[in-house]
Amino acid sequence: MLELRIIDVELVIKRNKFETQLRIMVLSLEKIWKRAQRKFFEAFNFINKITHFFSIGEY
Repeated sequence: MLELRIIDVELVIKRNKFETQLRIMVLSLEKIWKRAQRKFFEAFNFINKITHFFSIGEY
């Protein structure tokens, strides 16, 4: 009976450690995703400015 309890505790600890690692992974992925989105929007705005500049020059 005592052995079973010890195994249960070990499993809970392992599960908590795994969930913590998953949470950290998800958080870092979200951070990377937000950074990538920001870079994309910066690049998109830059391209828009360039095309706008050239379209003004055509008139």
